[in-house]
Amino acid sequence: LTTGRSWEGGVKSTLAQGKVELTASVFDVMQDDILTRDPNNANITIQGGRQSSRGVEASVSLIPTPALRIDANATFMRAQFDELIEAGGANRAGNVPTNVPERLAGVWATYRFSAMPLTLGAGVRGQGQFSGNNANTRELKGFTVVDAQASWRLGPGDLIVRGKNLTDAFYVEWAATANQMLVGMPRVAEVSYQFRF
Repeated sequence: LTTGRSWEGGVKSTLAQGKVELTASVFDVMQDDILTRDPNNANITIQGGRQSSRGVEASVSLIPTPALRIDANATFMRAQFDELIEAGGANRAGNVPTNVPERLAGVWATYRFSAMPLTLGAGVRGQGQFSGNNANTRELKGFTVVDAQASWRLGPGDLIVRGKNLTDAFYVEWAATANQMLVGMPRVAEVSYQFRF
């Protein structure tokens, strides 16, 4: 039953004979009658209040050679409760909603060898701090994660080895409640085979 409105405008362009691809956009999103706790009974969820987010997104892809590709992206936004009354009459207007980072960025590069069926990839992704509750009294640190992968063409598919969070960074990915947090995945390796058909 939540209602909303949004608009987005952007541009997309290809330059340098296809070696550079650019996209950029601005957006404005508003939701009304969001799910929240009943101010008179914190055990009941009701609909009330309004939140919005405004920001910009941009990405660039560089293809300097047929073998090398670099992709980068970033998002900057302002998210807030425009109206929200919580248990005990607490007014959260102007606060940032829980689990909404206002800064996100990442870069990923791949290199495909011509002399062998091997593709290597590596990248960095990160996000800024975010709030662990609607009162904005619990700020959770932003984090940066490094990932990499190697792909070997084998038969009708690819054998892929991935390494995630290579620096074994310890970070909180999500706040379920004020006292319960989801910790991000530690350093991990994965092996998979991806068929093509």
